[in-house]
Amino acid sequence: MFRVPIDFYDKLKNGENPVPYLLLVNSLGVRYFSIKTLSGFFDIEPYLANGQYLADGSIYAGTPSLVNTIERSARLLSISGLDKSLSRDFTALSFTPEKSQQSISFDLDNNDHHFSTLVATEPFLKQEVQLRLGFESLPFSNHIVFFKGRVNNLRLERNKLTIKAVEG
Repeated sequence: MFRVPIDFYDKLKNGENPVPYLLLVNSLGVRYFSIKTLSGFFDIEPYLANGQYLADGSIYAGTPSLVNTIERSARLLSISGLDKSLSRDFTALSFTPEKSQQSISFDLDNNDHHFSTLVATEPFLKQEVQLRLGFESLPFSNHIVFFKGRVNNLRLERNKLTIKAVEG
């Protein structure tokens, strides 16, 4: 069984489709990637990695906030490999998880060679990745985590970056 907030449920019941987006979380902050430019919650200005120090000597990227966003862009090309589905059975929203560990693959647009330089300077392997579903008009707290795992493989090609992650 998969529980969703009532606002999310109402939008599904009205026939609206949630927008999938990807979160890459590492020690520098959070990067959001979606299939289209998002507004609403995502209008928060991204913070730059400014290398400031905390009193205990640790370094953080940007100003502390609920969401330490360092990038948000419409670079998500495709999602594949997940064996979960969101049903519109209005008696209950459910998904059917397999007994095995889930894995997922994301393709991100690299036509401008954005990731070609980023992969060399920022940790991606073993970092947290989330696939979330949400509506632009609903707050972040009403979005659902559809997949949560760790990056276990990267493949950088000329026009795309493929990220593979396993649940856990």
